[in-house]
Amino acid sequence: MKSKQYFHNLVLSFTCLFFVSCASTLRERKVQLSEKEIRRWFEQNCHAFLGKEVVGEWVVKSQTEQFKGQYPASIRIEKNPVERKSLVVLEITHLLGGTVARLQGNAETGFSLKVPSKPKLSKQGLKSYLGLNPDEFIQALKGGVPCPGQSIQNWKLKWNQSEAQIESQPWNWTFEFVENQGEIVPKKIQLYSGTQARSSSIQMTILEWDSSKKWIKKAELRSGNEWMRWTWRSREVRDH
Repeated sequence: MKSKQYFHNLVLSFTCLFFVSCASTLRERKVQLSEKEIRRWFEQNCHAFLGKEVVGEWVVKSQTEQFKGQYPASIRIEKNPVERKSLVVLEITHLLGGTVARLQGNAETGFSLKVPSKPKLSKQGLKSYLGLNPDEFIQALKGGVPCPGQSIQNWKLKWNQSEAQIESQPWNWTFEFVENQGEIVPKKIQLYSGTQARSSSIQMTILEWDSSKKWIKKAELRSGNEWMRWTWRSREVRDH
């Protein structure tokens, strides 16, 4: 009986390592923060990868109109030196290497979406994906903490113990913080318009945070009934 249990645990451990699907969640504890502490955290962590190029490999799981299921993916976020706009290229493939979906775009052109198996779903000039415009979407995918675009000193900031609220345009932002292994980290980020109920907001949940490099290793982005969850398998940050 013990040998069977040992074999089961061994197989489970190997499966977790091979597929990178057993990443640990945040070991969290509620925190109470002052305005000074919250502002200092934002100053240290917001826009950390601004102007950086990021390339890497994902495991992505999605429930969107364009694709459903779990797939490997490659991602490249680069800076166009002429337009000074970040370009994202997200290519989702099946196990044989063929393209399931390819999302590409920047703030200037919008998104182009190619779905080879469903040509009717392929589109050009999309202004948003999962509710976010290209700049916001790129922030979310880079691995850094997405934040409002304007200077932190100009934010209209309200806070309540473990939650910070920022009035901005076109979104209001809410950040929920927890303590994880002695470090203050964001657990949930919500974006909603001034007239929108928070229950119907765009929501990003941080599922795994790399404390040593200060970046989001695993996250989920949800808008309405559609969502996408990704885990970084490899990641490289380059100075442009």
